Amino acid sequence: MYIYLSSINPSWNVELNMGNPDTLYYVLKYCIDNYPSDHYWVILDNHGGAYNGVCWDDSWGDHLSIGDLKTTFSSIASYLGRKFDGIYFHACLMSNLEGAVQLSPYVGYIVGFEPSVTMGEFNLDNDVVVNTLVTNPSISPRDFAIELINQAFISEMGDTLIAAVKLSITQDLIDDIDNLATQLMKILIFMEKK
Repeated sequence: MYIYLSSINPSWNVELNMGNPDTLYYVLKYCIDNYPSDHYWVILDNHGGAYNGVCWDDSWGDHLSIGDLKTTFSSIASYLGRKFDGIYFHACLMSNLEGAVQLSPYVGYIVGFEPSVTMGEFNLDNDVVVNTLVTNPSISPRDFAIELINQAFISEMGDTLIAAVKLSITQDLIDDIDNLATQLMKILIFMEKK
């Protein structure tokens, strides 16, 4: 099925800047309006740069920064009236704390690669993913995140670090890191006094 760009946004009729947060917002809004569902996931497929963002558009010299993602998913969560269920980053370096902190109020799960990977070595089998959803339409966001990880290991050539993160526990992780840093500083101060 082909969807004309002008169906998503009447002002669109040429190549779009995929690094513009408005592009992502209007595509997600179109999907919510035209394909009502209990759960929503999006796959962002392109280069990733950890805290620098994702989805570089070479034609426009632009990308989605972590701030752009935060703004977009804040708006989408507000429009939807709840958190967006999940984002699968088919991109390097996007399973990171910086992104998790920014997205945690607006997104339930992120699935993404921790290191740099050669994307030609890993291609998510869209037919398998769609079949998973068709045969199990009531699959929970948690179980779908796990299924994405399982598919990564089935499809991957060699070891790759890919993670699914439940973003509601992000604050617990931040608190644990702060406590560790506090304890390490106390140890350093004690050692300096010796």
